[in-house]
Amino acid sequence: VAAGDLTVSIKPQSQDEVGQVAVAMGKMVQRQSMTAAQMIQNERLLTLGEVSSSVAHKFNNLLAVTLGQAELLLLNASYPREGLEAIRDASLEGRETVRRLQHFTRSGVFREEPKWILPRQAVEEVIASVMPTWEARGQDRGVSYGVVTDYSPVPEVRVPLSALTEVLQNLLLNAFEAMPAGGQVRIRVRADLRHVFFSVSDDGEGI
Repeated sequence: VAAGDLTVSIKPQSQDEVGQVAVAMGKMVQRQSMTAAQMIQNERLLTLGEVSSSVAHKFNNLLAVTLGQAELLLLNASYPREGLEAIRDASLEGRETVRRLQHFTRSGVFREEPKWILPRQAVEEVIASVMPTWEARGQDRGVSYGVVTDYSPVPEVRVPLSALTEVLQNLLLNAFEAMPAGGQVRIRVRADLRHVFFSVSDDGEGI
């Protein structure tokens, strides 16, 4: 046991004090074995969560590009509509699958490890993932959508990147949906001595 072998079986040979020590030792080894097995399982779940979060984040960006390009092509009558609609529907289904996967990694034992990033980098990544779809919708509706950014000099921040990205994506999508006649969204990044602030505003009528 001292050498790390928790598979050893300890059976008492008597009911005296030595036997009682053997019983206690056997129970202790059993508990240690269960704890070791649980630690291994937790490590596997942690690894699974890390991989799932990374894959979901990258896959979501790819889906956003695919969906945006499909909707742009749908505006061109020379392309077969059925095939493009199939691409769009598959992208939407894939995006929903990614959301469920991200929900699992948030609600399970896994918590995303914070990373050092430049706030501007996170904002630009979100804009690139969202704009193709809304540019296509704007053309289809005969309106225009745009994003204006205003960056002040700010330091790097240590945050869970996919969580921050999802918050900014949701704010940006909500802003576009609040402007059926088109308009602009403004994203500002500011900092004081202790915090970095992201603000998102739009031309919609509000709630």
